[in-house]
Amino acid sequence: MITLDGYSLDYFGLIIQPGHEHAILPSTVDRTLAISGKHGLWDFGADLGPRSFSFPLAWAYELNRVTLQQRIRQFAAFLLNSSGRPRSIKLEFDYEPGIYYVVRLVGNLVPERVFSLAFFKLPLIAFEPFAFGQEHNSDITITSSPSTLTIVSSGNVKTEPTITLINTGVNTIHGLTLTNEYEVE
Repeated sequence: MITLDGYSLDYFGLIIQPGHEHAILPSTVDRTLAISGKHGLWDFGADLGPRSFSFPLAWAYELNRVTLQQRIRQFAAFLLNSSGRPRSIKLEFDYEPGIYYVVRLVGNLVPERVFSLAFFKLPLIAFEPFAFGQEHNSDITITSSPSTLTIVSSGNVKTEPTITLINTGVNTIHGLTLTNEYEVE
């Protein structure tokens, strides 16, 4: 159902339990001000906060407590960087192909152990609350004559594009102009 940096849960010996949390929208960060003598609050609008995810997971197929502990240590090492801090991980859902979130562990992991089984909730947070997707136009060849190229994003959130130019020839790129335009709503 999910992959973490391209690894399925099977890779870690994990299975997902019913009831994962994938909010429709992240919580809001409301900007309000209380004014003395005025009922209610003055509303200055809101932004979206980070997006939280929670996955109930289990190691249900380990033969004994020793192999269970090895699996737990393997998964813990995956969640951390070389400095021992929670690292950024690419989270993908099989029901949203081509879309991913950049998440990291938040909070703690305390498995409930029953013999050679262990159950826990994996809390992840995406500080950038919007999903990312890829729109590639890699078959574009610009010649030495003037050319115009239009790339249209089919997303529903205004975002800045990432444009990578690769020059495979011996000449340098001259006179390049990039324009980022948004449609008026």
